[in-house]
Amino acid sequence: MTREANGLDEGVLRLCVRSLKLRFADAITFLRVVLAPIIFMNIVSMRTTLSLALYVLALATDVLDGVVARGTNSASPSGAFIDILADFLLALSGLAGCMILGKISLRVIMVSLLVFAQFVVGHGRSIVYDPFGRLFGMFVILCTPFILMGPSFFGHLVDSSILFLGFLSLLGRFIYLGKTLPVRFHQLVSPDE
Repeated sequence: MTREANGLDEGVLRLCVRSLKLRFADAITFLRVVLAPIIFMNIVSMRTTLSLALYVLALATDVLDGVVARGTNSASPSGAFIDILADFLLALSGLAGCMILGKISLRVIMVSLLVFAQFVVGHGRSIVYDPFGRLFGMFVILCTPFILMGPSFFGHLVDSSILFLGFLSLLGRFIYLGKTLPVRFHQLVSPDE
């Protein structure tokens, strides 16, 4: 009886420790979600130094949550998806603030929303290697500090770059779908083969 009770206690303890590991990595990710509107408000209020400091802190949480999740062996597909959502909210808050200040155009926001939407719609159905989408995501999340610090022509460079990378990402997804849809249709029609 004692041995079973100890086994049960050890199992519960392991489950609690795993849950805490997941929660810690997710809490770090959630901090980025909380920082996003604060960064937006500071950008719109033209508090550039504070905006940049908070943005760098948010970028640090992006690195830290992955390190914690892998270091504690608590990485999960749902955690990775939440991380991408937090990245998108951070990038969107920075870009929206820059748009309100007139540093970039609405096109940047629209293309970013479109690329993110196609990622969300395709997420979990099949793994799509989208190197342009990955490059797009990294570029979008890193461009806000440069727009805030740089001369006004940076906004024009960001506009053009995001349109180009967004087009490549969407094109890559459509090419992938064009190759896989006939195979999927064939599997649905004749599942015995």
